[in-house]
Amino acid sequence: MKKVDSIMLIDDHEPTNMIHEMIIKNNNFTDKILTYTDAAKALDYLKGTFSETSSRPSIIFLDINMPGMDGWDFLKEYEKLDEKSEVMIMMLSTSLHPQDSTKAKENSHIKTFLSKPLTKEMIEEIINDNF
Repeated sequence: MKKVDSIMLIDDHEPTNMIHEMIIKNNNFTDKILTYTDAAKALDYLKGTFSETSSRPSIIFLDINMPGMDGWDFLKEYEKLDEKSEVMIMMLSTSLHPQDSTKAKENSHIKTFLSKPLTKEMIEEIINDNF
C-alpha cells in the first residue's frame, strides 16, 4: 500500500474526526494526520512555513457545513495561498443537496466530492489513483 506524507482532516464534528483518524492510522495511509475542528485554524496552518517536522498535507478532507468558516469560505481563502497546487482537496460531507455536489465539481481546487463517512476503500482509491 502506498503512503502519503500527511493527511489533513477539517471537520467540526470531533467524533467524525476520531473515526476518520482511526481508519487512516489502522490502514497505515500516512504517519502524520493533522486534525482541525476549525477551518480558520487549518487555514492558518496552511499559511505557515513548512519544514521536515511540519509539512504541507498531501490530501485535505474538507467538510462543508461548519460553524464560523464553512468549507466554501475555506476554499475562498485557500485560493489566496501561494502554494496550493501540491495539495489535493476532497470535499467530504453528509450534504444531500445536489447544488453542493455541482458546486464542488465546478471548483478547480476540489478533486472530488465524497459522502461521509470516509472509508478504507475511499482512501485506497484516492492514493492509488493520485500518488
